[in-house]
Amino acid sequence: MVFDRKPPNPDGHSEWIVHAPTMSKVFNAPGYPQPVPKPIGNIKSYTVKSTPTMGKGVFATRDIPMGGMVFAERPLLVVPTALIASPVVDIDESSLVEYAKVMMFQQEQRLGVAVGRMAPDRRAKLMALMNSHLEDGCGPITGIVRTNGYAVKNLWDGDGEPDEEGALHRRYYSAVCDVGSRINHRFHFFSLFFQLANANFFCFVLFFFSCRPNIDHEFHLSAFAMVFFAIRDVKAGVQLFYSYCSREHSASERKAVLAPYGITQCICAACVNATPETDALRQTFYARVQEYYMQRDSWPLLPKFPVEILNGLLRYRRALVKEGLDTVKIYWSVFLPTLITAYRMADRTNEPEAQLVVQEMMKWLDFFDAKQAMKSSQ
Repeated sequence: MVFDRKPPNPDGHSEWIVHAPTMSKVFNAPGYPQPVPKPIGNIKSYTVKSTPTMGKGVFATRDIPMGGMVFAERPLLVVPTALIASPVVDIDESSLVEYAKVMMFQQEQRLGVAVGRMAPDRRAKLMALMNSHLEDGCGPITGIVRTNGYAVKNLWDGDGEPDEEGALHRRYYSAVCDVGSRINHRFHFFSLFFQLANANFFCFVLFFFSCRPNIDHEFHLSAFAMVFFAIRDVKAGVQLFYSYCSREHSASERKAVLAPYGITQCICAACVNATPETDALRQTFYARVQEYYMQRDSWPLLPKFPVEILNGLLRYRRALVKEGLDTVKIYWSVFLPTLITAYRMADRTNEPEAQLVVQEMMKWLDFFDAKQAMKSSQ
């Protein structure tokens, strides 16, 4: 997609490498083209400034409630997560490294054409972003995209909804932003991770997880913009984070994941305060929430609801909140309804903490509905 022949736009233009059928998904989105969304009151809520240890970071300049929009921006560059995905016939292990080098060289050339079409100021902003891939043979543009790209979760090549089985055979997209790509860690990117799949097929893998984030994002198709939301209450002056590690990983596992990208010691609260107990809490989180959910069906069959079940759920909730796991979808979509059911079974719904739990779940439901409405309007 070439935007340099378009008239100036106050929201900026994106350079987009795209297949024509996928491009039509955006052009045919209801209301396209829309301006980049603005926060309520169009009040700027962030600033970009240097940090002692992380380069430049993004900080809140006012209190932002959970679910509130922090900012939105049109990406500098949007590219498929797999610019090259050619089938490999009878390739042996000794040829794998050389083949990867060829793929990376070809990718850099394609990216170079796109970047060359960008307006000079937009190109300068892209090339000023961090590149944490200086030692694996990829070119500078490829390294910047790998380091800074956000997964565009609602845009992919091909028809139908992507599923787990077919995910490796569909092309997703990655967006590199100006401000958004300075939210640390910056390793929520599309990763050029070569993997020999069962179909003897090279592909790229997406990673977009975190240690303890306070920001999430959605891509607004009809505005062609990345929108950033607070996923917990953010106080003025707090740095914004969208980290890279999987929620269920232990501290040592997260450290191993981050090491290849130059982070030898993560200083988020989850890593600094990690203990064997918090590691176990994370590693068993999903399974334990599902276990509570399955137990819920048996509660009406009990002669008398044991109060210890409710007390145990409350202790578990406090531990999850302390560890920062209260922003994971399964927490509010499965665990909180289970906890509310336990309150009802124990006839303790009038307690102040019960009211807070209900309010918390309603805030999450409103937030989720708002995001879905944004998607359905596209």
